[in-house]
Amino acid sequence: MILTRKLWDYVTDKQVALDATILKKAKFEPDLEDRKLAFFVEVAEFIKEWRDEVKWWSVKPNDNGAIIEEAIDCKHFAAGIRLVRDFGGNMYEVIRNTHDNYELTYGKLETAKDVRKVLRQLQRTDHETEALAVIVYLLEHLGFTEADLKAAYDAKNAENYQRVATGY
Repeated sequence: MILTRKLWDYVTDKQVALDATILKKAKFEPDLEDRKLAFFVEVAEFIKEWRDEVKWWSVKPNDNGAIIEEAIDCKHFAAGIRLVRDFGGNMYEVIRNTHDNYELTYGKLETAKDVRKVLRQLQRTDHETEALAVIVYLLEHLGFTEADLKAAYDAKNAENYQRVATGY
C-alpha cells in the first residue's frame, strides 16, 4: 500500500499543526460530525475528477493531477477526523486492512467498468476509513507512489497555510 504507516504518521503530525493554525481563525470549532461532513464533500469531489469513468457525456480525459489533489484533500480531513475520534491508536491499521480487502475483492482494475464499481462503492460508504482505503487503492491503480503522495501532500499543506494567512 502506498499510504505507509510512516507517511500516515507524517500527515497526521502535520495536520495537528495545521488544525491549530486554522482553529485560531475559524468561525467555529468543528466536532466529529462537522469533520466527517467536510471529508465526504471532498470524497465527492474526488469521485467527480474521474471523468473517463463517471462523466459519459464529457470528452475531456481524467486529469491525474486533479485526482491526486482531491485525494490529498481527503487525506487532510481524514487526519483531522483522527484528531477528534478515538480509534484506539489503530486508524491506520483499519485503513490498511480495508485496502487489503479491496485488493483481494477487486484485484487489478483493468477496465473503466472495474473502476466504476469501486467508485460506486466509495460513493456508498459512510465510513471514513473505508473511503480513504478505497481512495488509496484507486491512486495505486493510476500508478501513484508513496513519494507522489508525500509530494502532493506537502504542496497542499503549504497551500493551506497560505490560504489561512490570506483569509481564505
